Amino acid sequence: MKKITLLFILCASAFIGTSQIDATVNPIGLLFGNFGLGGDIALSDNFSTELGVGFGSRSFDDGLSGTYKFTNLSVEATGKYYLNPDKGADKFYAGAFLRYINRGYSYDSPQTIIELDGNGNFIELEYNGDYDQTRFGLGFLFGYKIVANSNIVFDFNLGAGTSIADSFKYADSVGNDISIDWPSLMIVGKLGVGYRFGS
Repeated sequence: MKKITLLFILCASAFIGTSQIDATVNPIGLLFGNFGLGGDIALSDNFSTELGVGFGSRSFDDGLSGTYKFTNLSVEATGKYYLNPDKGADKFYAGAFLRYINRGYSYDSPQTIIELDGNGNFIELEYNGDYDQTRFGLGFLFGYKIVANSNIVFDFNLGAGTSIADSFKYADSVGNDISIDWPSLMIVGKLGVGYRFGS
């Protein structure tokens, strides 16, 4: 996560002083262990491009059935067109997005399961499993950005699109190896709070 944050800061700093940048975070995601940053660069009063990066990682052990670990990484590029801006790159907008996301899950059980082998003998196996999902897609969105006099920014949007590359794999220690075709629909949304740098 530190590397992602540093990369975001370096990319944003390359434009500070020459462009208007709205830097935002997702406060709701932080409540669930997800860290999301966005850097929205105004190319004109009516058009901006945003790069968003999100990362989440958490694990827990319920003390009985096993240890669970979850990770996710997302990268999203968005182009926004503002219909009637007031302070430049603000108010109602429509746009298009490209989105990459990877999710991972693993489970390790402290217990063993008993099953028959090929010779009819009972054997004990430790159970563990993991899946990995990767998606890349594109679509359209609509949103609204508020810029206060103090340069505080509130950015909300919602969109839908389709995945153009999608893979899902699950495997476990008892021989299950599954690949699933997910629906191509992709839903995106943002609730961002941040600050406007530049003018």
